[in-house]
Amino acid sequence: DKLVTGVQTCALPIFNDRWLALLERVRAHRGPITLAVVGGGAGGVELTLAMQHRLRAELQAAGRAAEEPVFHLLTRDDDIMRTHNPWVRRHFTAVLARRGVRLHTGAEVVAVDSAGLRTAQGLALAADEIVWVTQAGGPAWLRDTGLALDAHGFVRVDAHLRSSDPRIFAAGDIAAFGPRPLEKAGVFAVRMGPPLA
Repeated sequence: DKLVTGVQTCALPIFNDRWLALLERVRAHRGPITLAVVGGGAGGVELTLAMQHRLRAELQAAGRAAEEPVFHLLTRDDDIMRTHNPWVRRHFTAVLARRGVRLHTGAEVVAVDSAGLRTAQGLALAADEIVWVTQAGGPAWLRDTGLALDAHGFVRVDAHLRSSDPRIFAAGDIAAFGPRPLEKAGVFAVRMGPPLA
C-alpha cells in the first residue's frame, strides 16, 4: 500500500496515522525504499528533511544504515520555496543536495499509479511512497457557516481580522487576510495575535 496523501489538505491526525503506518512499513521492508514528496514550498522541503532524518535514525538504530531511503522532491516551479528570498532558496537547495535528496524542478506531476508517478515533462519515477504537500485548503465545515470564504475555503478577513460577520474574527491559517495574501505558515499566523487582541 502506497502512502499517497496530502499533508496540508488532510487533517493532521489522519496524516499522523499514515506516517506511523509508513514507519512500520519501512521497519518491515528489506532493501532500498524510494520516497517521493510532491510540493517544493516550505512545507514540502521541511517535511522531506524531517522524514529523511527520522527514517535514517530508525534504520541506523536497527543496524540497517546501508538501506537508507532515497528521497525525491518534485516541484512544478523552477525553484523550491518560490515565496522566499533568493538566499533562503539557495541555502535549502544546498541542504537538500548535501543530504542526498534528488530535486526535480519544473516537474509537474500529472499521473500517479501503483508503480509511482509521471510528470508532464516525461519523467517516470518509481516510488514506494508518495507524499503530497501542496496548496492548503480550508476545512469543509466552514462552507456551512455562511461566512465569506476565499477560493481555497478560508475565512475572508479584513485588516482587523473581522469576517463577513462583524461578531466573528478569524486568525492564523484559517484566515484569508484581505489586505494582502499571506502564506499559510506559522510565521504569519503568530503575527495575527496583536491585531486580534
